[in-house]
Amino acid sequence: MNRLAALFAIGTVFYSFAQTKAEPMGLTSVADGKVRQLEAPPEGGAARAIIVDDLPLAHTTQVFPVDAQGKLVGGKEFQPQAEQVFKNLGAALATVGASAERIVKLNLYIAADELAAPTQAFINQRLRGPIRPAVSLVVTRLPEDGALIAADAVALADAARSSRRNSGNESAAPSGDFVQAAVLPAGERIYISGQAEPGDLKTATRKTLESLRATLKFLGRTDRDVVELKAFVTPMSSSETVKQELQAFFGDLPVPPYSLVEWESTLPIEIELVAAGGKPAAAAEASSRIEYLTPPGMTASPVFSRLARVAPGPLIYVSGLYGGSKASGASQVQAIFQELTEALELTGSDLRHLAKATYYVTNDDASNALGKLRPDYYDPQRPPAASKAMVRGVGQTGKTITLDMIAVPVK
Repeated sequence: MNRLAALFAIGTVFYSFAQTKAEPMGLTSVADGKVRQLEAPPEGGAARAIIVDDLPLAHTTQVFPVDAQGKLVGGKEFQPQAEQVFKNLGAALATVGASAERIVKLNLYIAADELAAPTQAFINQRLRGPIRPAVSLVVTRLPEDGALIAADAVALADAARSSRRNSGNESAAPSGDFVQAAVLPAGERIYISGQAEPGDLKTATRKTLESLRATLKFLGRTDRDVVELKAFVTPMSSSETVKQELQAFFGDLPVPPYSLVEWESTLPIEIELVAAGGKPAAAAEASSRIEYLTPPGMTASPVFSRLARVAPGPLIYVSGLYGGSKASGASQVQAIFQELTEALELTGSDLRHLAKATYYVTNDDASNALGKLRPDYYDPQRPPAASKAMVRGVGQTGKTITLDMIAVPVK
């Protein structure tokens, strides 16, 4: 694995292939065999990828280093802030019968590039339990003043508790309140690509939510089925507008978990969505669990699908991928896709079975290279649902792009 570590420099932030002694095919089983991990470092840290059986999954909202009264904890010190974020993740997950020890996917958001090293050290120390999640990192301004780090997570949920829910967004929270976590039930899952509408931030947020509602209606789903939203916003200083529009839009329903990332764009907001599905998609290929669809009024693309509907079965979460340091955008993209191809092969999947992709880029070179090279890797009939955001950083010096992927096994 030293060659891979040298070529791709993937292990700099989250794990070290060179120090990982893998089981056959690099996979180890945990959680009573319901979870398999690819190259999870024994000394602590994230797995290269993680395969989760068809289980209820708790999705948290984006949490910050604040106490129960909403006051920032830790001042300007990273370590106490990071500890508080994990404490708040645990509290959020507890509301739906989950825990921080059962996290399978962790998304970290830091306020500056120089926080990447302490973030690496923190998660290597913190992630020492049997389950080692896939981890992704992005540098972004945060909506909480003074916050250095934020996070959201996906974790194994209490199956008995979640079975009493008819949809992902039902909870004990009062109407109009913001829930800390929601459960994506076992079974069919829906991943909708980022959608965006024009206008000022207030207008664009409302129209984009209405567009997403229309997409859900096309699938026979409703607002009650929404489990998680991720919004790419500019400027972050106006994030309160987004929060107010979410509350107004969901009205009598609790507002589902959501996360905010600041992006550079001529559009003020783009929102992607995860939802609970219904019965398995009858139109899906017999040999594949993913159905890629284009709702009426939208155009199909050979490099991303408008939505991916995933039939019941395991999910694969891949840790954030990187190319070489100070390399061109094209070189980074090529290295990342080579690494992704190998990781998918080791987990029983391939590029034709990607459900969701989130691409973070920091400049036009990386963005253009990604756009130009994706057709070399994707089947034009089967590209993943996707969002692309230009952000402040990707958490590694000299690197300008990272990928956050969800896939399914081929069989």
